Amino acid sequence: MNGPTIVFQSAHVSDAQLACARLQAADIGAEVRDEDTAINFGGAILGEQGVTVIVPEEQAEAARELLALPPVE
Repeated sequence: MNGPTIVFQSAHVSDAQLACARLQAADIGAEVRDEDTAINFGGAILGEQGVTVIVPEEQAEAARELLALPPVE
């Protein structure tokens, strides 16, 4: 088993929180990474990755299907 997998990223914390909530409602162990940093910048974060939502690797495929998104590279 590997570490957490990024399944969603956004420059805005509210988008990441919404995606995370959708995953958690489906019993997927999701969490928002870098949320505190984004909040300190007024809800947005600068940088290549922005705010990310991570899930356990074994739940990544189900999470992507639920969010209907391709893998983040």
